[in-house]
Amino acid sequence: MPRLDPQQTLANRLAERLGLEKASLNGKADDFAPAKVAERILGFIGGRLESQKAAGADTTELQKMYDQAAKGVEQGFKEARKILDGMGVLGGNIAADIDKTYELIQTGMKDMAERLLPQASDANQPSLSANASRFEAQSQTFDLSVTTREGDRLRISVAQASSRASSSQVEAGGTQAQGQSIQVGGWQVEVEGDLNDQERKALEQLLGEVQGLSDQFYSGDYAGAFDRALELNLDGGQLASMSLNLTQTSVRQVNETYGRVAGQEAPSSAVNSDLREYADGLLEALRTANDLTSSPSDLLRDLLKGGMAMDDRFDQGRLDKAMSLNDLLLEGLKGQVENPAEQAVDSE
Repeated sequence: MPRLDPQQTLANRLAERLGLEKASLNGKADDFAPAKVAERILGFIGGRLESQKAAGADTTELQKMYDQAAKGVEQGFKEARKILDGMGVLGGNIAADIDKTYELIQTGMKDMAERLLPQASDANQPSLSANASRFEAQSQTFDLSVTTREGDRLRISVAQASSRASSSQVEAGGTQAQGQSIQVGGWQVEVEGDLNDQERKALEQLLGEVQGLSDQFYSGDYAGAFDRALELNLDGGQLASMSLNLTQTSVRQVNETYGRVAGQEAPSSAVNSDLREYADGLLEALRTANDLTSSPSDLLRDLLKGGMAMDDRFDQGRLDKAMSLNDLLLEGLKGQVENPAEQAVDSE
């Protein structure tokens, strides 16, 4: 069996998300170094934008193409990380290479926007250079306490892997004298307390899902998917039902509520694939948290808040919007995990 090259996996996912053939970015082994992968991705995106600009495309058309490419990059990285994490290889040098590739592409995208779209910042919509840039993370670490279903008290400390001194790191699965160290994606997690194998597995899965939700929110927010839903001013149960499209009754209730506050039927654009996928991911993470603790919505809310605050794609405004959406959806979804029998009766 040929050896898996994580950077090739990344290149293939990016190619597909940018509308290229799966193997179109393939090459020799040396061609999958972070700088080489970033160079090919940026070359394709930049070449396409330059071609369209030379053909007479205006700034609005170029911005749309740029937005689509940026979203494709985000989705490609998300899928590649998920594949590699599922295979148990997303850690150490592999995670560092993926992060380095992402950083190089983001820097290149920012430069590209400034070079090819000089008037973007004067438009009514946000400038592309601002959209492509990275913010300073709102936090570098976060800590929280969890009581497991077995009654054990855990203290969990999460930081970017690079923020930990290498001497304090151990391999995934290793144990330190005062607890355990876990690396999930780009996070280094220290756990103090009695964590059995089943709880450890649930925690690792949950942390990976939280990272995936951050990627999903960023991609969806970039496309404006969540603004339309939040404008409906629905309560958590109504928004969750609308997002998951549980029953026709739920959709009718949403339309009736929207009609009372806006005088018209809820626009179909408010229920979009980005919102539905995000709600689905949130529900799956909530179920994973439920395996670990009897207060899954509280744990997931804290992890999302801490994780998104460490994500340098999130400025304070985006973080506030994310938590508003998370609070609403978690309020509506928690009954499906904490009281599934009651939800089954209600949905009939």
